Amino acid sequence: MGTSYSIKSTKRINQEEITEELERINQIFSNWVSDSEINRFNHTNVNQPFSPSKEFQEVFEISKKIHLETGGYFDPGINDLINNLGFGEKPAKKINSVDDLKKLANHSTIASIDLKSNQLVKRDEVQVNFSAIAKGYAVDLLADLLISNGHQNFLIEIGGEVFAQGKKNSDPWKIGIQSPENHQSLSIPIHNEGVATSGNYLNFTLVDHQKVGHILNPKTGISENNHLFSVSVIHPKVAIADAYATALMAMPIDEAKRLILKEKLKVILIVKQNKAYKVEKINFQ
Repeated sequence: MGTSYSIKSTKRINQEEITEELERINQIFSNWVSDSEINRFNHTNVNQPFSPSKEFQEVFEISKKIHLETGGYFDPGINDLINNLGFGEKPAKKINSVDDLKKLANHSTIASIDLKSNQLVKRDEVQVNFSAIAKGYAVDLLADLLISNGHQNFLIEIGGEVFAQGKKNSDPWKIGIQSPENHQSLSIPIHNEGVATSGNYLNFTLVDHQKVGHILNPKTGISENNHLFSVSVIHPKVAIADAYATALMAMPIDEAKRLILKEKLKVILIVKQNKAYKVEKINFQ
């Protein structure tokens, strides 16, 4: 998945087994691996049935569910848009204006893919990119693997997405959430749950003199100017936290807060207010 990972456990880890599992997951979900399952699906024609693996189907179903729950703000069907901007596996194309991005966004959606009798079928020329959920899903799979091998106290991190089980010695595991420059990082304890963080502060490009971050509003084709530095979602399933964090970052902040309350999500927002930053914790006990 083109990222780093780390695993800490109070029990000895079978590194070979971990490596094999990560390579297997990468072969399913990586857009950068030419013969991966996701690339084979992306090359299927409209109305051509595709038989997905158990993992691919599960991620698709989670994605479709959260796509509906977020009103379309989580949409892995925007791979063409991602590639055109240079955020994906292909070289960027020349984009003359943000209007061009909106036109492209209008024809890129996971809503154009149906699951029928365990087969995926496209109703339009759409390509998927699960990078906004695949790292979280990989964390979940590794957690299941460690638990099945008898691990009771461990912490897994893949590309910034984290899951912690049990405790570190006698204390809860703690993770740091990146804060804006010159601000102290935020540390939170987690126990038998995961954390996924999304932000547009590192990876961006310019379109018609307008800054466009890599987390895109699927409805406009550009990043949302919502004054959010980052969104962190805490959830027992990291795949779900990963998807929601991306969706919340992609939408206007008022809509994000309404969705957080509606879905009862445990969230940390870092919000820019003038030249300062404010940390908002929502649905914490």
